[in-house]
Parts: sequence; C-alpha cells; structure tokens
Amino acid sequence: NSSSCDIYNNDISVSGLGYPLYGIHVDQGGAPSGNTINIHDNLIHDCSYPGTSSFTFYAISQVSHVTYANIYNNQIYNTLIENPGNFYGIYGCDDQVTYLNIYGNQIHDNQITGASGNMYCIFSKSSIISMHDNEIYNNSIPAASATTGSPAQIYGYYNNESPTEEHYYN
Repeated sequence: NSSSCDIYNNDISVSGLGYPLYGIHVDQGGAPSGNTINIHDNLIHDCSYPGTSSFTFYAISQVSHVTYANIYNNQIYNTLIENPGNFYGIYGCDDQVTYLNIYGNQIHDNQITGASGNMYCIFSKSSIISMHDNEIYNNSIPAASATTGSPAQIYGYYNNESPTEEHYYN
C-alpha cells in the first residue's frame, strides 16, 4: 500500500558486517499520489563497518514511490568504513518521486580507509529537485591509490540521471 510518513528525532549508530548497511531506509511501495515522506532532525553517527570486503553504507536511503520526499536538518557524521567500499550520506533515489527537497543537512567527518571506493555525500536521480543550505565538509578517503580506471572519488552532490528540474542555492 501507499502512505505518508515522518521519520524524525532518531539517534542512530550502527555497525556490522551485513551488506548493505543502513542508518535509515524508507522503501514503502505503492502509487505516489499525494503522499509525503519527511526524514528530518535525525543524528546518524559513529557508524562502522570493520570487514575486509567491499561494502556499501547508506546513512539515509529514501527509495519510496511518493509525490514529495523531504530530507532536512539531519546530521551524518563520524562514519568509518574500514575497507574499500561506497558511502552514501543521503540517497534520494527513486524515479517515482515527483518533488525531492534536500536542505539544512550536515554531512561531515566520514571516512573510507580502503584504497578504493566512492563517497557520495548526496546522491539523487530524476525528480524536480530543490537542494539548499546543506553543509558538506571534512569527508575523506586518505588511502586512495588508483589514478586510472576506477579511482576513489568524493562527491558533494551526484545526480545519476537527468532530473526534470533542479534548483540549487545556499
């Protein structure tokens, strides 16, 4: 079924060897008609993955079919991925979201210690996107070694497709 929801005021710290690992994951199905997902005022911090194999971590993953997805005033910090892998701070990635609003979030002091992998602080796909007043700083992949092929990269914002409309400002 389809419905709206609010996820707020959570203090989350996760660690594990599962694949993938999520802080918050919203994946309710259904038709997007008029529904709203609000993910706000959450602390996602001190998360870790101590394994040795490639790994993916999602601090906030919103993949529900909704008209409005609002992701705001969250703090994502001090995550340590102790191997090659990928980090997604905010993953607002569903083709069925009409309006994606990402604002007032802080993503900082996260690290991948492996020599490869990507850090996507904010990742989205096609929608009408409004993004503003996010603070992204002091994120790192200090052991990155590849310079050709698939080098490790850090993206403040990465859009994987062609959005209908985008608005960015600070």
